[in-house]
Amino acid sequence: MRIVFTFPWAPQIPGGGPIDYYQTAHYLRAAGAEIILLPIASSGPSRFPRPRVSESLLHKWQKQDLLDKSVQVEHVPQNLFHYFLDGLSVRKALLKILARERVDAVLGWQHDVAFLPPLLRSESVILGMIASNGYFAEWYQNCSRLGRFLRNWMVVRPLRQADVVFARSNFMRKLVIDLFGLDSQRVSVSYCGVNPLFGKARRHATEEISKFFYFGCFSREKGLFDALQAFGRVAAQGKQNWTFKIAGWGDEEPVRHEARENGIADRIEVVGHLTQSDLLRELEWAHLAILPSHGESFGFAFAEAQSSGLPVIGYEVGGVPEIVEHDVTGWLVPKGSVDGLAEKIVEAIFDPQKTFEMGLTGRERVNRLFSWSRTAEATLKKLEEIKAKYSAKDSGASSIESIAAA
Repeated sequence: MRIVFTFPWAPQIPGGGPIDYYQTAHYLRAAGAEIILLPIASSGPSRFPRPRVSESLLHKWQKQDLLDKSVQVEHVPQNLFHYFLDGLSVRKALLKILARERVDAVLGWQHDVAFLPPLLRSESVILGMIASNGYFAEWYQNCSRLGRFLRNWMVVRPLRQADVVFARSNFMRKLVIDLFGLDSQRVSVSYCGVNPLFGKARRHATEEISKFFYFGCFSREKGLFDALQAFGRVAAQGKQNWTFKIAGWGDEEPVRHEARENGIADRIEVVGHLTQSDLLRELEWAHLAILPSHGESFGFAFAEAQSSGLPVIGYEVGGVPEIVEHDVTGWLVPKGSVDGLAEKIVEAIFDPQKTFEMGLTGRERVNRLFSWSRTAEATLKKLEEIKAKYSAKDSGASSIESIAAA
């Protein structure tokens, strides 16, 4: 099966989306599919004029050993005016591909396939979409009437017209069905996997829990500032024999300011954006991960932390409860409960044995349930089933035409 896989932003940007894109493509290729990648060379939504992603950054990505070398990559230029119009460039690129070779399916993300449904129907090409935006409800509801119209046309319409939607968790499946009125028969749960590298992290029992770790975007939506406030409350109780290490991307100054405001500036260490090998080293260093994200479709950081053997403290939101089993592999508290985070941090400090054992339980559970190979095989199987239905339908139509002609 030949699959064109689009992506609405440059895959060089950090975050879970690019990881999902890379790994799904890689394992689909390993499962036997022919893959053509069409990522848009965009840094994401921005005001006019939109800044271009530098050629050096694109070249740097192409040099990374992230994908099977047989995977074909064709970068699509972004639209100068608005990211919703990037789909026009995707359509143009796809037309060139269709002119030279057969395509069985197109997999897309959001607005990147906005202009494709009529074209794909005319060519009998399957349209599949990945539902992985844990903030879909806020994105869709907190906008003007014009914004709602544009989002309906550019994102919701393709989701409704897709032959199959691959939701990255049961939470996401329910969300897109309820929010957008999707046909439930066309929405399939397809969990993300976890890089096997994290399962190789070394773990050793400890007599104290004093090394805490956050990794991800330096944003309020990802809960980093909630974590800093929680540690401020822990310190106010007289418990200060700990280090909170912070890795990721974004403006560091607001993070340091928040730490100073909470009296813990000397207890945090900001290490910036890490390579995968460096991230693994820091996960081995840590005793517990603090990841109070305000919304997740799946939650890569949660899965990666648990795969490495770390228990997790976070909020009970989105797809997180499908990864973290409360009081078994970590602790989940209501969204926004900074006091709840502080309480669980203290609980972990006072019970090192339980905390360590929870990490090992989480490692076994995540490595057993979440596999990129399984994700790719399930995706390919679903696309093959749809292709077979298309073929049977076309064959039936041809037979009727032959009888009518006779």
